[in-house]
Amino acid sequence: MEKVNLEAKIREKVGKGSSGRLRRTGYIPAVLYGEKEEPQPLIVNTKDLEKALSTEAGENVIISLKVGDRPRTVIVKELQTDPVRGDLLHVDLCQISLREKLKAAVPIEVRGEAPGVKEGGILQYRLREIEVECLPTEIPESIPVDIGGLGIGDSLHIKDLKITGDIKILMDKEETVVSIVPPTVEEVAPPTPEEVVTEPEVIGEEKEVPPKEVGEAKEAKPPAKEEKKSEKAPKAKEKKK
Repeated sequence: MEKVNLEAKIREKVGKGSSGRLRRTGYIPAVLYGEKEEPQPLIVNTKDLEKALSTEAGENVIISLKVGDRPRTVIVKELQTDPVRGDLLHVDLCQISLREKLKAAVPIEVRGEAPGVKEGGILQYRLREIEVECLPTEIPESIPVDIGGLGIGDSLHIKDLKITGDIKILMDKEETVVSIVPPTVEEVAPPTPEEVVTEPEVIGEEKEVPPKEVGEAKEAKPPAKEEKKSEKAPKAKEKKK
């Protein structure tokens, strides 16, 4: 793995305010960690760092960092980006020795075409990276995962991966990397009584009543009450004297 050159400057001021001003001028804050040294605040050019990370090695790229007149071999320890825009916000760099092994997270690379996918199955990722331990120069750019023989219901585990070189896997070898799962079929539930559509009743429309019921309805009608005549006799007119 080839080194990528990157220059950095010592950062004089720290804090959120100064970090914002740095980003507006095309720089981002950084911290350099060394085995026997105190963490050193730095600033690096944003575009230069983006260029260094754009290689196939990604965040596992080996960087020849120049601070003043002293070059150092470093790798990215942690990278912070804006969750919305994806802009670089901060980077932690770790000084390393090319003769000492280190831990790294290597992305997987799916290769081939699974027969199970052609049959309608779905490729499901269980892992995106594999943690390994090796020399910095032996860190692979990616770990190939061949899915050419997977049918529906089949899986590939870490123990099935073919990794060459002096690389130690730091994860459980029985852990699943990818699998082909059956397509999901959405079951339609039968309608509930409340969901059954009935013909609406038209307001104001009279229902037809069979002839028999009409007759019964008339017979059932109570007779009208007769007006009672007054039993009192009319008063006699008084004669004028």
